Amino acid sequence: MPASHLDLNAFPILVVDDEPMNLAVFEFNFVPEFRLRLAGSAEEALRILDAEPIAVIIADHRMPGMLGLDLLSVVKERTPTVVRMLLTAHGDVPLLHDAVNRGTLFRYVAKPWDAHVLRQDMILAVERHLAQVRAQTFAGSASGWSPVAVGAALTAAVDAGNTPAEVVDAARRWTRGALAGRVPVPVAWILEEARLRAGGAPGAIRLEVDAELPHLSVAVAPLVEALLALVDNARAAASHGVVVAAGRTHNDTVRITVRDDGPGVPALHVAGGLRPFAEGGTGAGLGLAVARGVVAALGGRVVVEGGAPGVVHIDLPIEVPSGVAP
Repeated sequence: MPASHLDLNAFPILVVDDEPMNLAVFEFNFVPEFRLRLAGSAEEALRILDAEPIAVIIADHRMPGMLGLDLLSVVKERTPTVVRMLLTAHGDVPLLHDAVNRGTLFRYVAKPWDAHVLRQDMILAVERHLAQVRAQTFAGSASGWSPVAVGAALTAAVDAGNTPAEVVDAARRWTRGALAGRVPVPVAWILEEARLRAGGAPGAIRLEVDAELPHLSVAVAPLVEALLALVDNARAAASHGVVVAAGRTHNDTVRITVRDDGPGVPALHVAGGLRPFAEGGTGAGLGLAVARGVVAALGGRVVVEGGAPGVVHIDLPIEVPSGVAP
């Protein structure tokens, strides 16, 4: 589990759940390392957000009055720098497809959650919040993305006193904002973004990219979320790291492969239609289901090889078919 260089207690995290016991469990696991604010309803959460700065919000989905995903949609509109996470059960998979595509969620967390995994996600969410706040100081509008615009943004960041590391990080995120729609982008960028988002020890995720690959014209943010879901699954199963590779198949598609040395998905489950939770009812099935839905919306498909080792492919057409939802 990677340690954080941040003073995590300096960045308030709002946890929203209508069950007092669930809030108590959060306190038990994450206080005093994190500074938690607790709310028993969406309405109370919005009052807290209006009254004080919040870095991250973690909301249970199934709440009376206002569902968690609806709450996070409101937060996105009101305060987009608040990083949004959803606690969700298996039955909410179709909702997650749409939420990932619309950028409503930074992370979804399958219940019952693992405290060590959730801690890492919370650290990444705080870091994401910081990057977004910094990027706001010089990002401007991403609609006019170009090398000249990126250069101007970098110059403004340096003049504002940002460190080199902050400039690089913010420029990457600024550029990604411009790439939210379909523009040609190197496949290596997509893989690197997923690796950065996944975090973990250096070298835990190895990238292998064919240098001759053409650029993909695709909505980058949803594709990164789908790839990240598969990478998270692979890391949970792997003993000696994960490989993410990209190459071109014989039929003009780009194939992104996530490979680990774990047990993989039993061939019987793959042949039976790959029921989302056939792998044991854990977050792995949820992540796979979300990835399949997002990739399908982008005009591609997810292919799972049965048996060990664990191998999952994302196949995407080099030219995205017209009419496919971004």
